[in-house]
Amino acid sequence: MLYEMHRILLLGSPYPEKSIGAYTGDMQIISNPKLGEERIMDRGTPASVVHAHMNDFIDSYNRESHLPATKAIKDHYHFEIIHPFIDGNGRIGRTLMMMSLCKSFGQKIPFAISRAISQDTEHYYRMFEQRDSLNIEDVLRRGHKILELSIHESFHVAELTYIKSHALGNNLNPRQSKALQTVIKYELGKGFHGGLSNSNYTKITSCIDKTANRDLSNLVKRGLLFRTGQLKGTRYHLATPSKLLDWIQDKPIDVQFAAKDIIAAYRQMKYSQQEWGEAIAQLVEKIS
Repeated sequence: MLYEMHRILLLGSPYPEKSIGAYTGDMQIISNPKLGEERIMDRGTPASVVHAHMNDFIDSYNRESHLPATKAIKDHYHFEIIHPFIDGNGRIGRTLMMMSLCKSFGQKIPFAISRAISQDTEHYYRMFEQRDSLNIEDVLRRGHKILELSIHESFHVAELTYIKSHALGNNLNPRQSKALQTVIKYELGKGFHGGLSNSNYTKITSCIDKTANRDLSNLVKRGLLFRTGQLKGTRYHLATPSKLLDWIQDKPIDVQFAAKDIIAAYRQMKYSQQEWGEAIAQLVEKIS
């Protein structure tokens, strides 16, 4: 399976044919692939012993464990310090980790491990420093932080995918569709911080203020956005649980509890999209 994964991953690559779908060894773990900014974190496993080390890894990977998260982290670390392939070790290692977790937890939605690692690559690559003086507790601590963040990111991507599909089937006008697609694109990247203003909307859609107000109010009514602030401080946010959780972080504890209650109901499909929007609006109104 690993050979086949590697062949698919490197299909059309410039590497020698004999090195594709085969262990090579002698590969370095580099924390930054940009030319001139490379940092070697580990020397990998010598070619003379890479097959034996990979056999040990496969045996370990296939064993059952009553601590699946801890096992997934250890297996990931084990694979990455071997670094058996000429390229693609990180992608294959993350895929193996995700497969292990999905199988152990019966999870059909993939864990967003790559997105979690990209949030703090320095934190991730420190796992592979000083292999000779390995501190397994440090590896597990860093690994568990990545797993926790990957769960959050998985929910975030699923929520954005849901709201995008809901918006596409909601008979939006072209301006509304364009604005939502833009905000979702930013959220899938580094985030759309501070909320969408009326001015942002007019720039995205090339419409006048009056039209922007009408469109945005309609998106709030449909439960696709929620509104905070007043007058020139009015901002619009995607109506997803993740964005609501972000917004309530500095709010009174009773508001946080109320928000988490409606989020739980929403995730259990007890609200229609419009009812969800109304519940958020009522919550925001309480502290306005």
